[in-house]
Amino acid sequence: MVTALRRAAVFLLLVAALAPPLSAATRYDPRLRFRTITTPRFYVHFHQGEEAEARRLARIAEEVASRMDADLGPADGRVHVILVDQTDLSNGWATPVPHNVIEIAAAAPPGESIIGNTDDWLRLVFTHEYTHIVHLSRKGGWIGGLRRVFGRQPLLYPNLFQPLWQIEGIATYEESAYTGQGRVPAGDFRMFLERASVADRFEPLDRVNGGLVDWPSGHAPYLYGAYFHQFLSDRYGAESLRRLTDETARRLPYTGTRAYKKVFGTSLGSLWTE
Repeated sequence: MVTALRRAAVFLLLVAALAPPLSAATRYDPRLRFRTITTPRFYVHFHQGEEAEARRLARIAEEVASRMDADLGPADGRVHVILVDQTDLSNGWATPVPHNVIEIAAAAPPGESIIGNTDDWLRLVFTHEYTHIVHLSRKGGWIGGLRRVFGRQPLLYPNLFQPLWQIEGIATYEESAYTGQGRVPAGDFRMFLERASVADRFEPLDRVNGGLVDWPSGHAPYLYGAYFHQFLSDRYGAESLRRLTDETARRLPYTGTRAYKKVFGTSLGSLWTE
């Protein structure tokens, strides 16, 4: 038995010695050296060559947050914003777990892009991504009590489990409501919805949550979600969106649809039909 264990140990040592060295995976080019700007609500992280844009982004972040906090409510905690220029793809993403993080690609989109209806890319993309943080980090009722005890556990973020059309829809709507630009007022974006109506191919609720392989494909959650939230805002007032995000944040994951009845007095299905 002892001999067998020794042989096993020797074998493992040989494997370790002969294995190629491992290098730590990283999302960012290791040549980038990041620094941080601190504001009342944000840490803005940037690398060499981006200081001017980072300082402008820090000002934009506080301006947008001041307005949005009054409308949709504040984010749950300080937010890390990463500005990085290592790709030509204009994009951004956000997550509230395990920390509030927004990443923004510094490259602005061309005018012909579906997201190119803007003369201020940083303001547009930050507004969209900060809406995600505000929306997804929302807590209320007993959910808020559990989060104070157990911390930032994903299951205690009910809005994370909402359908993609709801998550991307409210952010796409708000990017335009706050900037006057973005996708909602863009003629090419709205044309997708108008053509669907003319062709009697207006998508039902169960088909707009992503995964479509036919037209309008990956645009469906953004397209239908944005104009649905505009409908809610126009019909029930912009403040109704905060009531909705507050109410869904009080419920168990995947049960948020019941909040529509409480906030709007009618079911989600009926609202979609309208």
